Amino acid sequence: MVHKYSFQEPIYRGREITGYQDIPDDDKVYEQRMMRGGKPSFPRFMTGFTELDATLGGLPYALTIFNGTSGSGKSKLCKSIAEVSNCVYVCAESLMDAPDIPKERVLDYVKFQPKSDKAIRQLFSSIRSMEKHGMDVDIVFIDSLTLFLSGTTAAVMEADVREGCFTISSICEGQIPIVGISEMRGSGNNVYSAGGKAVDFASSMLVSFDRVDINNWNKKKYQANEGERIYTMDVQKDRQGVAQQSNEYQVTYSEGDVKLRKISYAESRKE
Repeated sequence: MVHKYSFQEPIYRGREITGYQDIPDDDKVYEQRMMRGGKPSFPRFMTGFTELDATLGGLPYALTIFNGTSGSGKSKLCKSIAEVSNCVYVCAESLMDAPDIPKERVLDYVKFQPKSDKAIRQLFSSIRSMEKHGMDVDIVFIDSLTLFLSGTTAAVMEADVREGCFTISSICEGQIPIVGISEMRGSGNNVYSAGGKAVDFASSMLVSFDRVDINNWNKKKYQANEGERIYTMDVQKDRQGVAQQSNEYQVTYSEGDVKLRKISYAESRKE
């Protein structure tokens, strides 16, 4: 299947949308777009990992953001999915982050970092070119989304990241799933993806990752031994309402599979 991407600015009720500030406050546009015959129709990309697909319900054909602190497992999960799918993997931080896939499916944006609008056009042009040459492209990963859209390694241009996320979202929705890996900003209970909360708003799905060092205070909660380190994820948002939200899961990798274990607060209180 050759995807047909449109680079025209999206239109809402006859009015051109040029940035995040112009996005309607509600989700009526999205809901109308996804309705088929009076019933919601949500195509999802299945990763092939049974427990992951059961939890997420697959990935939406839209922009998904994996955010979290450095070393929290975002890239590891992306690479695991990439290695069992027909993907395009964009490396904007380091080529060492590339998964074990054919090199023609890896796009190098480490040294050459154009401005966000040009980078986005190049990305979708590359996808079209691959498909025209007989390569199926079922999903795209961008690692990291922040660097890919900022156009520089000197300083992250937050405004470019915001606008770029909205542009990617408007192009890929209903066409192809794109997973962007994002760093975190803020602290405490006020944390969000790099580029501001507008980035989280632009995504269809938002999944947060964390690494947890087990100590005497949390070993009961996570059912792990003191001194161990575990990796967790939880779905912060799924606009389609398919994924299991408000649950924290421990993520482990075993024999080429991704395993999830729901963190049970009830069990930790029993001990």
